[in-house]
Amino acid sequence: MNSRLKERLDNLPDPGHLGWVTLSIEPSVQTAIRQAVFHAGRASAAYDASGLGTAVDALRRRREALYSAEAEGFAPVAMTELCRLLSEDAATHVEKNARFAKAAHGALVREAGLRASHLGSVDLFDLADDLAAGLLGAGRSLRPDPSDLSGSRAETAADMQAVVQAMSEALADAERSGEPAEAAEFLRWILRRPDLNQADRHARRLVRLLSLRLSHRTLGFPAGLSRGIAQHRGALLEASEDRETFQRVLFAHWRLDLEGAARQIGDVERLRRNLVDDVHRRYRRRSPLIEPMVDYLLSNPVSSIGSAARTLDITGRGAGLIFSRLTAAGILRQQDDRQKNRTFVCTRAAEAV
Repeated sequence: MNSRLKERLDNLPDPGHLGWVTLSIEPSVQTAIRQAVFHAGRASAAYDASGLGTAVDALRRRREALYSAEAEGFAPVAMTELCRLLSEDAATHVEKNARFAKAAHGALVREAGLRASHLGSVDLFDLADDLAAGLLGAGRSLRPDPSDLSGSRAETAADMQAVVQAMSEALADAERSGEPAEAAEFLRWILRRPDLNQADRHARRLVRLLSLRLSHRTLGFPAGLSRGIAQHRGALLEASEDRETFQRVLFAHWRLDLEGAARQIGDVERLRRNLVDDVHRRYRRRSPLIEPMVDYLLSNPVSSIGSAARTLDITGRGAGLIFSRLTAAGILRQQDDRQKNRTFVCTRAAEAV
């Protein structure tokens, strides 16, 4: 963030006395917040399974930007603006109306307020990550009610059997209903159980990312987990007298999916690096839009100029110019010759899906 913009942000009125309400922010500052904050949530929404690694990378970069942007008095302003932007964008993604966006905004503000009161200094990266997951999962938080966790420990074999049965039924119902957001909610609930909170940190992060993909309906439910529980249900029930054994068996099935996700992350990150290098070499111009455009193409191998312009917040003319040059360079191939709604294919990204 440049010093001039930082100075303008620092001079904004203190929002503390206003509470958690939407503040009116001038367009230039709004744009800065979009660039430094909102894309943490937007990146989560913009990538499908082929873009999982890309999303990780994008979120990591945005986090670094946030640390440099959180000047004194800026975080509360950014947080309220983040809530508004996330709610509007989610309404578009899930094809809901303005009423949905308004209700979602209220829920986000309450959620942000709760996090602030419990955590003190709020990490906006984590906030955007969690809120994007909750909002895109049908407009509700995927974080469980703490009051529901106190009685969730399974103290007896019968209780453990009930937990296993509930898991199997919940996962099966989620798959049958085609509502992966429910599966994501369940994954996150079980992951945050007090008696399962010693899970490997890396595994927890991967499950969180999987949940984010699930909540946006861009990645099928991890089949290995559901299939493993269904196939070994008898063994789980027999082993359920011992909570530690139950955890070990459960996480053995989880890790099968997590290892697959880790391989996918590595594959996509390599593809992204190679594609960015190739575009820079063939495009022969160091444009700041190259990396966002590559990220967009990875998650949208078949796309149109208008769609790219809307997603990247650039003009149609600018997107058209980039598409023309990438087509001439062989990165894109025009699929439709019609003048309106022309579609283009990024072959390498399509092959990775």
